[in-house]
Amino acid sequence: MVDAAELGKIDFTVPREKAPARLLKRVANQMRRDIVTMLAEAGSGRTGALVTAEEHLLRGGLGSAVAAVLGRRCPVPLECVGIDDQFGQSGDPEELFKFYALSASHVALAARRAMDRRG
Repeated sequence: MVDAAELGKIDFTVPREKAPARLLKRVANQMRRDIVTMLAEAGSGRTGALVTAEEHLLRGGLGSAVAAVLGRRCPVPLECVGIDDQFGQSGDPEELFKFYALSASHVALAARRAMDRRG
């Protein structure tokens, strides 16, 4: 974990190409893990279930990161709304949301499924 003292050594005003790339990568990865952990624990603690929704492939996306945290820290029902492994298309955003099952109604259905699976 990157501590505050280590963060204080970074001058974020310098161009990225001159910054210590390895340290920036570690900081970014730790921040991402911390944010995902905070969201997963907060959401699951309040409702006893969690839904992730993303305009991204499911594999390797936000849902995968949240599932890893939930599995280790607070196992609760999880539904992931996203794009299954398939080639993307272009078109009208509303039509694409329906085609890929990413619309608000699909997220609501996923939330109902997750809530129904609570113990």
